[in-house]
Amino acid sequence: MKKFNDMKNLQNSIIIVCAGKATRSGLPYNKIFYPLGKKSVLDTVIDEFVPYGRIILVAATADFEVLKNLYPVHTVVLGGATRTDSVRAGLNAAKGSELVAIHDAARPFVTSDIIKRAFASAREAGSGIAATKSTDAAVLLENHANITENQKITHLKKENLYCLQTPQCFRYSEIAVAYQKVKGSYADDSEVYALAGFSPRLVEGSYANKKLTSSLDFADCTAFSAVGSGFDVHELVSGRKLVLGGLTIPFEKGLLGHSDTDVLLHAVTDAILSAAGEPDIGVLFPDNDDKYKNLNSAFFLAEALNRLDEANKIIASLSCVLIAQKPKLAPFVPLIKQNLSDLLRIDAAKVNISATTTEFLGIIGQARAIAASAAVLCVDK
Repeated sequence: MKKFNDMKNLQNSIIIVCAGKATRSGLPYNKIFYPLGKKSVLDTVIDEFVPYGRIILVAATADFEVLKNLYPVHTVVLGGATRTDSVRAGLNAAKGSELVAIHDAARPFVTSDIIKRAFASAREAGSGIAATKSTDAAVLLENHANITENQKITHLKKENLYCLQTPQCFRYSEIAVAYQKVKGSYADDSEVYALAGFSPRLVEGSYANKKLTSSLDFADCTAFSAVGSGFDVHELVSGRKLVLGGLTIPFEKGLLGHSDTDVLLHAVTDAILSAAGEPDIGVLFPDNDDKYKNLNSAFFLAEALNRLDEANKIIASLSCVLIAQKPKLAPFVPLIKQNLSDLLRIDAAKVNISATTTEFLGIIGQARAIAASAAVLCVDK
């Protein structure tokens, strides 16, 4: 995470509102902790705003101590029952600021360009409200509680409609007065500002600067940057250990090959190399090179991870299939899964392994070979 080191912006404050319940997200925890690559939603937001002023996090009661421990260099204040109350708490902590930006923690795709435009407008005209032109036709319902009833609707001109986003930047003296004067609960800061007699000014936002609200938003926000697949098969012979996923499996035969011939790690290695845009394991570690003879296949996996890191990608999900008639591998799957997640340095929840047979068909069905396939989804760091 970036550290705040831009002293010239100490007169600016950024209020990040993260006191909501996030009930519509479908997550068992506050959506601000949802991982986007290696960083959470909130980390992503903070990192974007740090160069522009001091950070004030407005927390829900359930997350207050957690946020204080996670972000000791930032100010953490307790939010209220409504968003309006939470913003008011943030403004109280921002006293002495020249400009203040108010941003929803659930908008992690904000960019420095939007932030700069909003602050520049606030400095010049008192406010800068990120907004985008509406792309949909819209109507005003007389009774919004039930859209299926026959009721009066008023069509609104699309060219006059804008969708408001955050950040919303203001002169502190004006927005603080607005929140003191205006009573009630509001979903938008510019409305409070306008009700107090000030004139909000819009600046260009971005359609990508969406707010993460429903479970569908979270499904969409994990954009996989690369997909890789791998496959390996080797013959079973006497006099060799059977190594799968880095573990020795008790069996009277093992797999024939140049290294320890761990078909699962070979398939996973090839999948990772594929996602990284690299050649396959046979090209990088040829079986006619004696330095790889009987080598632990974890070496190849570690090299593949290094190349994935150099490609600025991390593993989001891995799915593997072990294909063997004998031995029965299902009892070993949990141990193999845990060992593989340890080797990959990722949570075991991101790794799935299944075991199947070929119903006695082919050389695998005749217990003369074992195969493995792997598919990996990666995201940018």
